[in-house]
Amino acid sequence: MIEKDITYYSESRREMLKYIPSSAMKILEIGCGRGSFCVQYSTSTKEIWGIEPDPESAEIASGIMFKVFNEKVETAIDSLAENYFDLIIFNDVLEHCI
Repeated sequence: MIEKDITYYSESRREMLKYIPSSAMKILEIGCGRGSFCVQYSTSTKEIWGIEPDPESAEIASGIMFKVFNEKVETAIDSLAENYFDLIIFNDVLEHCI
């Protein structure tokens, strides 16, 4: 496993905010890191879940998000209800999937 610089998990990706519809209330962020992206669009009415395989980052994100799965998306997906989320975010994730 390649060690990543700690800032890798804290990237805010502000340029992606314009793609988050205000109508999305139940959101799943795959590869949520430390929750740095979701805090930018989070409101008290939004239910934001995350999937993050890095244990330290998942622990930090769990203090920000509604629920965080500390595992790979391939295994976490089995724990999610079908058609539950209004929006699923894949910032910086697809290139890691094989």
